[in-house]
Amino acid sequence: MKIFVAGATGFVGKEIIRYAHSKGHTLKCLVRKGSESKLPKPEKKTELVFGDVNSPQTFQGQLNDCEAVIYLVGIIREFPSKGITCEKLHYEGAKNLIDEAKKSEVKHFVLMSANGARLDGITNYQTTKARAEEYLKNSGLNYTIFRPSLIFGNPEGNGRPEFFSELAQNFFGGLLTSPPFLPNFNGGKSIKMSPIAVEDVAKGFVDALENEKAKDKIYFLGSETKTWSEILDLLCEVIGKKKLKLPVPIILMKIPAFFMQKFEFGPLTLDQLLMLEEGNVCDGIEFYRDFGFQTKKLTVQAISYIKNYRT
Repeated sequence: MKIFVAGATGFVGKEIIRYAHSKGHTLKCLVRKGSESKLPKPEKKTELVFGDVNSPQTFQGQLNDCEAVIYLVGIIREFPSKGITCEKLHYEGAKNLIDEAKKSEVKHFVLMSANGARLDGITNYQTTKARAEEYLKNSGLNYTIFRPSLIFGNPEGNGRPEFFSELAQNFFGGLLTSPPFLPNFNGGKSIKMSPIAVEDVAKGFVDALENEKAKDKIYFLGSETKTWSEILDLLCEVIGKKKLKLPVPIILMKIPAFFMQKFEFGPLTLDQLLMLEEGNVCDGIEFYRDFGFQTKKLTVQAISYIKNYRT
């Protein structure tokens, strides 16, 4: 099967490329000029299309020989002055590619959404993801939509560090190595997540293309639920250090986050804090049942890669 991929140079995108090639698929990837070096270098050649999801003319006609499209483009923070917004990338970009897929009579469109996506969401991240979902569902295309919780996995060679390696490397100037204590937001127990391995996400996106059960379905992707406090304990166990967990009300972080989010070096945005406070829990039972494999759990061994990101 020939698959057109947008967002292939990201953390999840690279894992999807590797898995897709292992399954014998051929890929055509939409990349910006100069970013092609970020793609994995598998044995089978990946065809490149230089362009941008917000410039439909750059991929016009490029889907004619493709049976499926995978849309992974997404951001976790906005920089409006640079044109980097949720509106442009989550909604408008997805809309542009969905329209082209319809013209090309593509058989299946797979969309990366997010757990918590909804039209009345508390952040632009959530509402734009939800609007893209609605546009796809009303497009007439066969679709599969995935709503993952927090995605984890070894980011080595996968672009920017993911959540856990960022905690080890950048968060608060090196969360696991520099401060004598760890911020236990809201006491650590009210904030919960259902982390899912990037390998499981990649399997879902690719295998959905040949799984009849996955047509016109929305899947939540998540493993066993962990509290913020349990996650901090796991991270400390990985690096072999015990640290004091200091209760920190998230409300105290909102004002500095509001001002710091304008800068790329800011550790957290206000929207990220709001979504963290809301929690990121979901049930992935239907996903694992329909796709026939067991979840990879969040364990010390599963996130041992953070040792490479200590500061």
